[in-house]
Amino acid sequence: MDTTKLREVIADFRAEAAELVRLADDLEKRLKRSGSSAAAASPASHRQVFHSKHKGAKKSYLTLAVEVLREHGQPMHVKDLVPMVAEKRGADVSRADVGGALVRGMAKGSLSKLIKRTAPGTFTVSQ
Repeated sequence: MDTTKLREVIADFRAEAAELVRLADDLEKRLKRSGSSAAAASPASHRQVFHSKHKGAKKSYLTLAVEVLREHGQPMHVKDLVPMVAEKRGADVSRADVGGALVRGMAKGSLSKLIKRTAPGTFTVSQ
């Protein structure tokens, strides 16, 4: 059994979990600073904090990878996608992040019919 993909998905889930923990910590800090637990814990203030944090959020690895694949116009291996996705994102990204996002994108979501695997670690998008 090839466990590489499973390890990539696990790494993606751990990264997402770390981001959620960071957001929860930030909310707790805001709650403590506000001094008023009723006002800070209300659903409206939670939405305001969440959306203010994500207003300028970067695009997902999946979205960026699909953009690169569309621009390139032919199948690409993950190792070739990673530098292009990193350039678009403006930060370093790992092969596991990009590969895992594409595998999950193939499995479910609005892009599942768009993404195709042409060979191990090689993906394309239907035009």
